[in-house]
Amino acid sequence: SKVEDVRALGADVVLAGRPGTEGWAELMASIADSADVVVDNVGGEGFPGMLDALRRGGRYVTSGAIAGPIVGLDLRTMYLRDLRLLGCTAWDAAVFPNLVALLERGALRPVVSR
Repeated sequence: SKVEDVRALGADVVLAGRPGTEGWAELMASIADSADVVVDNVGGEGFPGMLDALRRGGRYVTSGAIAGPIVGLDLRTMYLRDLRLLGCTAWDAAVFPNLVALLERGALRPVVSR
């Protein structure tokens, strides 16, 4: 499974699930107020749970919205917990050529899953 593959790469904790599926609410409740950073490339209906997973002063980072671009945000959640929301879609011009060079030299070996 993908979860086992990620564990084999050295992850200490692997969380997997989708909003609305069995066990999702319990999973999100178990990680509430526990993360310094959440990287979420999905968005959609899972967004509020991602914010709830953050500790006070935590950072939410996204570069995608494949589950939906429109999300609900209670501004009090953000300012009362001192959260930072970051979005990114681009990188410095040198990043992609440097990445390709690393791949060509064999310095990086990407893991591909089906």
